[in-house]
Amino acid sequence: MRLNRRQLLALLAAPPALAALATVGVGVHWWDQPPGATMRHLSPDEAEFIRAFAGAAWPATEACALDGAQADLDHLFDESLSGLELRARQAARLGLHALDQVPLVSHGHTFHGLDPAARGQVLASWLDSDLMPLRAAVTGVVVLVGMGYTTHPRTEAVFSGLYRCWYGR
Repeated sequence: MRLNRRQLLALLAAPPALAALATVGVGVHWWDQPPGATMRHLSPDEAEFIRAFAGAAWPATEACALDGAQADLDHLFDESLSGLELRARQAARLGLHALDQVPLVSHGHTFHGLDPAARGQVLASWLDSDLMPLRAAVTGVVVLVGMGYTTHPRTEAVFSGLYRCWYGR
């Protein structure tokens, strides 16, 4: 099969065009989702992503049996959005949707639709990504849910034994 110049240019333009359409699709799907029943800002989809993300970032271990997904960190994240201006809050929420959609390409499922082991692998790959904006966004979410996880009443005893300089003050 021989390709002429126009066909080659059309083939090269297809991936960026598809990425742009996917971005618009995520934005349209997200744009006016109302908050969940117990949330001020996060929709049920966004809260589900945060729970899945927190479980991947802070899985249960022998030392600490509480899984991040069970620590109500979606409520902490929701409350933290209250301190942002409207546009920043919208950008953060759109970022959650975008992160949830990223594994569709490589794994065929959204992040929250993956099994816990796959979520951990995806999160590790994001934290080691060559794309600085992706690393920065993911690190920010890890830090925020980590602050909630490490100060949770059910984990505080474990972390206070490890980090005496912070706990017990």
